[in-house]
Amino acid sequence: MKAQIYLLIFMMSTMTYSQDQVPSNEAGNEKVWDWTTSGPMNDKKWAGQESFAFHSKRKWQTDAVLIIKDDNIVYEKYAHGFTQNKPHRLWSISKSFASALIGKRLSQKGWPIIKKASEVLEELNKPIKKNITFRDFLQMSSGLAWNEFYEGNPFESHVVDMLYIENFKDMGLFTATREARARPGKIFNYSSGETNLLMKLLKQTFPTQEEYDNYPWDVLFNPLGITTATWEQDQAGNFVGSSYLFMTTRDLARFGRLYIKKGQWNKDKQIIPQNFVTDSLKVAPTSCQTYRKAKTDSLTYGYHWWLNQECPEKKKRSVPGVTKELFMALGHQGQVMAIFPKEKAIAIRLGADKLEKFDRNSWIKKVYKELEAH
Repeated sequence: MKAQIYLLIFMMSTMTYSQDQVPSNEAGNEKVWDWTTSGPMNDKKWAGQESFAFHSKRKWQTDAVLIIKDDNIVYEKYAHGFTQNKPHRLWSISKSFASALIGKRLSQKGWPIIKKASEVLEELNKPIKKNITFRDFLQMSSGLAWNEFYEGNPFESHVVDMLYIENFKDMGLFTATREARARPGKIFNYSSGETNLLMKLLKQTFPTQEEYDNYPWDVLFNPLGITTATWEQDQAGNFVGSSYLFMTTRDLARFGRLYIKKGQWNKDKQIIPQNFVTDSLKVAPTSCQTYRKAKTDSLTYGYHWWLNQECPEKKKRSVPGVTKELFMALGHQGQVMAIFPKEKAIAIRLGADKLEKFDRNSWIKKVYKELEAH
C-alpha cells in the first residue's frame, strides 16, 4: 500500500500545472521593451513546425513553440489550453536561472567561483565535502552521491524522494547530507539536488528571508521585464531551483536574450557579469571525462547550461549539423530552450512527454535549417 501511495503521489506531482493552480506573480514592472512581431508568422516557411512538433499522431504533447530571431517573433503557436499569457512549468530549465542568480550573488559578495561552499554552509564542513566549490556545484561535479531519474525506478531515485516524498522539507540540506562518492571536480553527475543546495547556499548570504525571497525579482525578473514568474520554495524557504519555476514562453525568451547579449540587457544595464556568462558556456572537463548512460551523453555541460561543443577526446558534436555555439536549457518531459547566439535566435518548445519520445535534436536541427533559410 505504501508503494502504491508513493507512486500515486509521484504521478500526480509530474502533471503540468495550469495557471489557476499556480498563480503568476505580477511584479508590477512597466515594460519599456518588448518583442516585435513584424512580418508574416506561421507561414509556409515554418510548415515543419506544424508537422513535427504539433502533429496529432505524435507520442508526445507540445503545448508551446516560440521562435525568435533578431528580437522578432517569427513563429508562435500554443495548444492544450496554453496561450502566450499562460505560464508553463519549466522543469530543469529552472536550473539555468539558478545559475544566473549564483553568478550575480558571487559578484556582489566579491567571492571567487572557487570559493568553498563549506565556508557558507556548516553541514558541508566534513571530510572531502569541505573542499567542494561553487564551481563544482555549477558544473555538477561535487562528487556527492545522487540518482537522477524519474519514470524508470522512482523508488531508488533521490530526485523523486527530494521533490515529492520524504525530503521536500529542506531539499538543499537533503543534498548536503549525501555521502561523498568522489573527490570534487573528478566526475560529472547530473543532480537536481546540487541546484537546490546552491539555492540554500544563496539563502545563507542574506540576513533575512524577505531579502532572499525578493532577490530573483530584484536582480533578474524585474530588470528583464519578466512579469509572469512564479518560483516555488520548499518548506525551509529555499527556492526549488531544480524544477519549480513557471513563466510564459515570451518571458522565458527574455532570459535567453540576456545570455545572447552576454549578460547585458540594455547598453547601460549589465544584469549578470559578462565574465560569468562567458565562463558558463565553457565545457566543464568532467562532462567530457565521465561516461553517461543518458540521452544527454554526447552533450557537454557548463554552469547549468547544456552545450553543443565537442569534447577534445570525442571530436563529436551532440547535435551534428548545427553550430557549435548552440547552448541549451533543457527540462524533464521535453522542455527546451535552444539559443543560437550568432544567429541571435531563440527557440523554445514546452510540453509533456513522460515517455521521452520527443526527438529534441531533430527538432533543433529543423529549427536551425529554417533559421538559415530566413
